Amino acid sequence: MIKYRYIVAVLLTLFFCSSCQGGSELYVNIPEASKKIQGETIGTVVKNNETESAYEDNNNTSPISFWDDKPVSFANRDTTTDGKYLYSFNQERNYKVDLSTGRVSSVCQVPGCPHIRSAYGCLDFVNFQCPVATNKGIYYTDGRKVMLLGGEKSECVYENKYYTDLDKKILPDDPDSIHSLAVQNKKLYMIGTTFALCMDLESGDVSEPVDLSETTIYAFCANDDYCYYTDQYNEFFCYDPKERQIKKLYDDVTFCRAYEDRIFFIKYEAGIPILYSISGPDAAPEKVIEDCYVFCAITNGYVYYQHYAQADDYDIYMYDLGTHETDVVVLDHERYNEEGDRIPYNRNKKYVISYSSMIDHIFICDADQEVVFAIKAGETEYKAIELDLK
Repeated sequence: MIKYRYIVAVLLTLFFCSSCQGGSELYVNIPEASKKIQGETIGTVVKNNETESAYEDNNNTSPISFWDDKPVSFANRDTTTDGKYLYSFNQERNYKVDLSTGRVSSVCQVPGCPHIRSAYGCLDFVNFQCPVATNKGIYYTDGRKVMLLGGEKSECVYENKYYTDLDKKILPDDPDSIHSLAVQNKKLYMIGTTFALCMDLESGDVSEPVDLSETTIYAFCANDDYCYYTDQYNEFFCYDPKERQIKKLYDDVTFCRAYEDRIFFIKYEAGIPILYSISGPDAAPEKVIEDCYVFCAITNGYVYYQHYAQADDYDIYMYDLGTHETDVVVLDHERYNEEGDRIPYNRNKKYVISYSSMIDHIFICDADQEVVFAIKAGETEYKAIELDLK
């Protein structure tokens, strides 16, 4: 039974300045904004004190205590969260949102940087590919290199030199490039065009590359036992690293996600995306949600998603994996022009949903209208964070 709850957003009025001198963070203090919402903030989003203290020990030597466990998917390639900040990396500029206050600030922390596009090496305008946050920093790809951003600088932690004849045929100029990253159980999976490698994040050891596909790998996730992935033809496979065997599972699959003891995947049937789950490669699939758009979040016992087949339905739905009940989140955002007239908020199907099992919120990012909605898992109420990225 779907229970419709029409929610009024609480607006955090944040101003994102276009430049900053003297190396200070790029933000405007928000005591006035806080007063407007009577002292409310997003609140604590880190799930436990262990995670929070692990983040503070960000010196690139501490064990990997937590990580962003998002799968490889085109749906959220440009966002990541480390439990303290939500990071968004896009063509306009990179920024981060403090998850306890809603403050928007610069990714670049280089002293003296003016944080403008023409400033050499400014991290606000670096092209971060497939970022994944851990308490060591943010891993991302740069061609065939895997980089680690920690504090004021980035360093190369691995440079790939492996590729196959097929990689050379598909990408003749960059056959050895690493295009995606995923972290699971202290292992960093580095995905090339048709192959994958695995780095132990504590020891730094890198496995031998494994040829997984006869075409481009699109989606990827892993648990303790298997790796799951799709290719450009939407074929869904499972790789057993112990037996070094590949098994095809299904056709018409566009998304996969390892969560707790199950693998979730979206399979199209008669043009309708259906969310299924399996306990393993030989288990029968169980239908979870019919008409589940690929831009979805599976975390903290819930699935946040939109409908795909219903073209005029722009709401966000929350499905409880325990009770199997569904609620609706009706997003709205108050914004006014210079004359004081309210600018209507246009709900759409362009949302990017950022999430991680290590935090208790999800973040619905609307880049076109420059707003991020923060929702605590299991709830339909939200706070809106207004961005000004020009």
